[in-house]
Amino acid sequence: MYRILLERTAEHDLKKLSPSDFHRIIPHIKSLAEEPRPTGCRKITNSKNDWRIRVGEYRIIYEIEDREKAVKIILPIRELTATFFQNMSGKILTFTRKSWSCT
Repeated sequence: MYRILLERTAEHDLKKLSPSDFHRIIPHIKSLAEEPRPTGCRKITNSKNDWRIRVGEYRIIYEIEDREKAVKIILPIRELTATFFQNMSGKILTFTRKSWSCT
């Protein structure tokens, strides 16, 4: 079983979701403790440990630390958003509607 850790930004973003979106996303996040690489998850291009799952119009971006048995939820983002952030290894991750990559 993996531990689920929330980045502050992810916690903040989850609090801003509508109650219906929040209650739809949380079970998917909790299920990552049992299976961090569920069916349908995608590895983010050019990254070592970063993954994403789709929950409706949202993408849950997370990092898997197999050695520590931890899943770190980085942020939930809407599919149509362009988002840039720095992961633990210092790489800038860029997400747009049709492009998911790490540079």
